[in-house]
Amino acid sequence: MQGLVPEFVNPKYADASKTKFKKPTRLECMMQEHPKVLGPESKVGFTTFPDWTYLPVKNSVDEARAKIAVGAPGRTAAEGELDYYDAALRQLASLGVPSPAPGTVELFGFKLKEPAHVVLHPNFAHSYAQLKAHFPHPDRVRISSRSTLVVDGADVTIDSLDVDGALVIKAAPGAKVHIKAAKAHNAGWALVPLGADEKVPDSIRIRGFRVERHEQRVIEFTAPGEYTVEA
Repeated sequence: MQGLVPEFVNPKYADASKTKFKKPTRLECMMQEHPKVLGPESKVGFTTFPDWTYLPVKNSVDEARAKIAVGAPGRTAAEGELDYYDAALRQLASLGVPSPAPGTVELFGFKLKEPAHVVLHPNFAHSYAQLKAHFPHPDRVRISSRSTLVVDGADVTIDSLDVDGALVIKAAPGAKVHIKAAKAHNAGWALVPLGADEKVPDSIRIRGFRVERHEQRVIEFTAPGEYTVEA
């Protein structure tokens, strides 16, 4: 191809015989090689991110088993979802919200950490500053390790929460919601590993579990306006 960055072929074989490809093989070049072609006058730098910010979903269950066996992340759909919850908890912890210790769930024959199920929709906060504004008193927020918390809405301010179960907060566009205090103690939601012969859609099969919604509290406002929740 005669590009500036050196090219190479990196075949991935299905087995030790090297007679069959596991996936299509292509000509590649690596971004890591780019600094090597720069002149001595070029200024080169890099930024390192922590591992939890890199959460790809890219491997089959069989590939994941082999990786987990040697101590590497499996990168399955199940791990991607659990890591998504963990990322939200880390964001809250950066504000000062106490972070509960994770439990464990066994999927595809291996055990994974199961954090509290926290989902902060993209419309809720786009930056650390916005997230901080939504939680002015992070020390008053309590989420147990078995809990599910879903927040969906652009203008939701949370002063105090006590969640031991499942709580869903939804605010339609134009709804300004001030949660002075809210409590949800119930049976909550559970991640239930799929049985080997259980018939479910592929979108569920790839996760390795289904969600059983036993009980939940839903705080929802469907029309524009200003609302206050105090219990």
